[in-house]
Amino acid sequence: MEVSLADEEDIDGVLAVQKEQLLAYRPEESKTILEQEGFLIYPTSAEELRAIIQDKKGHIFLVAKEKEAIVGYVLTYDLETWIRSEAHWTEKIIVPEDVRALLYRSKTLYLRHVARRKGFKGCGKILETELFRLAKARGYSLVVAEILEKPHHNIASTSLHVKLGFSKIGIKNDKGGRVWGVYAKKL
Repeated sequence: MEVSLADEEDIDGVLAVQKEQLLAYRPEESKTILEQEGFLIYPTSAEELRAIIQDKKGHIFLVAKEKEAIVGYVLTYDLETWIRSEAHWTEKIIVPEDVRALLYRSKTLYLRHVARRKGFKGCGKILETELFRLAKARGYSLVVAEILEKPHHNIASTSLHVKLGFSKIGIKNDKGGRVWGVYAKKL
């Protein structure tokens, strides 16, 4: 499996992986299977991905390929970039004040998506390991992620991130009644 920075030629493959993992496209699967295999809630568009690829300073966007086919991806935002697009994010997260201060004081990367095609177990670990290497080289000292806990608990994502050294630092409630665990990893 090869990991590289995403380019515009990768967009269709990334969208195919995304569609395979979006909860909205998996209504026939049981809650247990979804929680054990992992899933995505919010989609990205081709236009958004194109803008992310062009903005190398505010994002790290990696793809994993097997025989030239996209089998997974990880999509991140510089936290300041994420907050500009999701203005009320910091108000929605419930974390201790010292942790909130750390998020602002540190150069922080917000992990929006990590996804893989079915049958490519281990792809997330490979992608995130390369992400951490690149992030550290770019001066980031912290990575933060949200993982859905209710009404579906993304057990696969929680397990991966805890194994990779993330710790739960808080929660976030959203307008859809969902509860997200907020996790962070120091680089």
